[in-house]
Amino acid sequence: VVEASHYIHDALTGMAHMHPLPTARRAHKWFLWCEPGLQFALLGQVLLCFFERPAWCATTEAPCISGEAIYPLFGLPMLSRWEALAVESFLLGLLAGRVALEVTYLGFDRYKSSQSHRFSGSLLLLAIADCIASVLTPWSAFRFAPYLRLLLLTHHSRQLRTQLATVRRVLKPLAGVGIVLVAFVCFCAWVGMLLYGGHSDEGSQKLPNFGETAWQLTILLTTCNFPDVMMPAYTSSRSAILFFGAFLLIGTLFLLNLILAVVVNAHKEQVEAVQQSTTAFRERSLRQAYLILQAGGARGGEAPMAELQAFTLLDVFLELNHYKEIAHIDSEQARLAFAALDRSGEGSISLDEFLHLAQVLELRFERANRSTWIGSRLSRLLARGITLRL
Repeated sequence: VVEASHYIHDALTGMAHMHPLPTARRAHKWFLWCEPGLQFALLGQVLLCFFERPAWCATTEAPCISGEAIYPLFGLPMLSRWEALAVESFLLGLLAGRVALEVTYLGFDRYKSSQSHRFSGSLLLLAIADCIASVLTPWSAFRFAPYLRLLLLTHHSRQLRTQLATVRRVLKPLAGVGIVLVAFVCFCAWVGMLLYGGHSDEGSQKLPNFGETAWQLTILLTTCNFPDVMMPAYTSSRSAILFFGAFLLIGTLFLLNLILAVVVNAHKEQVEAVQQSTTAFRERSLRQAYLILQAGGARGGEAPMAELQAFTLLDVFLELNHYKEIAHIDSEQARLAFAALDRSGEGSISLDEFLHLAQVLELRFERANRSTWIGSRLSRLLARGITLRL
C-alpha cells in the first residue's frame, strides 16, 4: 500500500518523485509532515529582503533610520544587520534540515544521482557560504543572497517551473517574428537618423546615433511615449508625421498584433501538449499502482487479487493522508470515492475504473439540503406548538 501510494501521489501531482527507501519510510513521513514549514522557510527567505537594510545603506545608516529617507520605506520595520543574519541563519538551518531528511529517506547515492537535488543542494551550500562570509566580513554593499533566495524558491515551485518551461518553448516560434520586428526597428532607426539626426537641436538630442535612435523608437513603439520621442520632431517639422505615422501604423497595427497572435497560438499549443503528457503520465502511474496493489494483496499476506476490494482502497486513502499536497480524505469521503469508482456495482475496482481515481479525488462532495422553505416553517410551528402545550 505504501509503495502504491507513492505512484498515486505522482499521478495526482503530475510529476515523478523519487520514492523513499523501504527502510526509511519513517524519515519520509517526517519529511512530509515538515514539508509545509519548509516551504514557508523558502518564502521567508525572499520576504526577508523587504526587512533587511538595502544595499544603498551599506556605508551609512542615516538614510535608513531618518524620517527623510532617500527611498520610501512605507512604514516597514528595518532589521539590524545581526537581526537579519540571525533570521537568515535560522531559515537556512530549516532548509539544511530538509536536505538532511531527503538524504536520509533517499540515500546519499540516490540523492546525488538526481540533477534536481544536486542543483538544489548546490544553491543551499552557496547561500550558507554567502551568509558565513557576511558574518565574517564587514558589511558589504553586494551579496548573492537575494538572487540565491529567488533561485531556491523558483526551483522548489512546481507551478512556477512549469510556467517557465512553457515560456521557454514559446520563444522558438516567436523568434522569426521577433527578428522581423528588430529588423524593422533598425531600418526605421537608420532612416530616422538620416532624416533628423544632426539637422536640428531636437534631432541631435533625441536621435544622435544609431543605437540611441533605435532605443527611442523602441520606446515609442512599446510605450507610446509621444511627448518625449515624436513631438519634438513634429514641432520642428510637420512633415515628421509621415515618418512616425508610418512607423507606428506598421509596427502597432501589424507587427505587434502578429507577435501577440503567435504568442497566444504557441502558448495554447504548449498548454495542450503539457496536458496530454500529464494525462499519459497519470495513467502510467495509476496503472503501476494498481498492479502493485493487485500483486501484493491488501495487507501483504493475501494472494494476488483479480480486482481491488474496498478495504484495499481504504488503506490507500489512509496512506495518502500523509501527503500535504493531497486534500485530507476522511472515512465518509473514502466511501463516496469508492462508490464513484465502482461503476459496475460489484463491490470491487477493476483497472479501467481505477484509472479514474485522480478525477474522483478531485471531486468535492457536498451534503444536499433537501428541506424546503414550507417544510422548515411547518416543523418550526409544530415544535413551537408542542412547546406551548408542555
